[in-house]
Amino acid sequence: DILKELDSVRADLQKLRIERRTLAEDVARAERELKARPAQRMEVRVELAAADALKAKLRVTYSVRGARWTPFYDARLVPATADSAAKVDIVRRAEILQRTGEDWTDAELTLSTIRTLRGTEAPRIGALILKFYEPPVTFDRRYRAPAPSAAPIAPAPKAAEQAPVDSMVVARPAEEVETTPMEGVFQVEFKVPGRVSLASGEAVRKVRLASRVANPDIVVRASPGVDETAFIEAQFKHEEEAPLLPGRVAIYREGVYVGLGNLPLVRRDETVKLGFGADDKVKITRVPLKVRDAPNGIFGQRRVDNVELKITAKSAHPRPVRMIVEDRLPISETGEIVVEPGTITPAPTVRNPDDRRGVLSWQFDLAPGESKDIRFGWRVRWPADRTLTNEDQRS
Repeated sequence: DILKELDSVRADLQKLRIERRTLAEDVARAERELKARPAQRMEVRVELAAADALKAKLRVTYSVRGARWTPFYDARLVPATADSAAKVDIVRRAEILQRTGEDWTDAELTLSTIRTLRGTEAPRIGALILKFYEPPVTFDRRYRAPAPSAAPIAPAPKAAEQAPVDSMVVARPAEEVETTPMEGVFQVEFKVPGRVSLASGEAVRKVRLASRVANPDIVVRASPGVDETAFIEAQFKHEEEAPLLPGRVAIYREGVYVGLGNLPLVRRDETVKLGFGADDKVKITRVPLKVRDAPNGIFGQRRVDNVELKITAKSAHPRPVRMIVEDRLPISETGEIVVEPGTITPAPTVRNPDDRRGVLSWQFDLAPGESKDIRFGWRVRWPADRTLTNEDQRS
């Protein structure tokens, strides 16, 4: 009897899978037809009442869903030379997409920094109540239908496919027209010059908003505890009234595309930090000098780890470079695990930068051909009957 019931269940599942596949095909067909014939117009009706006959001009203003723009940036680094300082050319762009159901034809376009998706008011905070954890109740089922397999996820496009490609060099490159920023009390608007035509559902349209040239401080940053590669970083203050909204950044170094980065929200007078790829002229190594694990105390009730490390930075640049090297000491959140920092030479310039617990930061200048060593370590003690593990927190 059980075998017959299982066969019946399997037959029902097979039937449901066939029906689901048929419905998926119908949905896909309907979506293709809708995309091939999108709505081309919107109808607006306005009812008016007047006591006497008159002449008037009506201007209709209405809000629609399905229109948005996202920030996109170009960042081009020109390194310093014997005759000029380093500079970063930042181009602010907008990627515009509209699926409102009506085409935009010769439209005047103004973009605002107001972020409507964030809502209109701060959330109301309630009480925080502590309770004991209650494990969920589970039921023992002798038979469970297999979960339908999910559709395969398409692989993300490679960076080379995402990268904007520079056009070939010509005698007179075309100049992009920039928008006119209009600053308000709480927002900034960018009025796009000329008129824009954009059909509903059409591909993303890019427009240039503004640009500026900054004179950055160039540093070489390395975190050898994670990766022994040194990276170039440009730092400069944002001096414009309009904030730099979060968005992707196409990174170029000396005219060569490096990759796509991400820019967080940056307000006026805050520091912009942009990475410009690996610096192969700076070599970073991190090697253990001593790692010892041995029982300690009466009857081996405690175990002890002693770790000593050495970081070496060496520059092959023809001029001095500013270095920032970061590493970390383990931290404990229980009294049963005791962490004792060892000797640290030289002393770190900053401890816990940006409130990152346990992180040490050394900042120094590295002359051409110069090599500098950093030595540090720690001692950890914990009960011998417990297994020690770690949680790697990145920020």
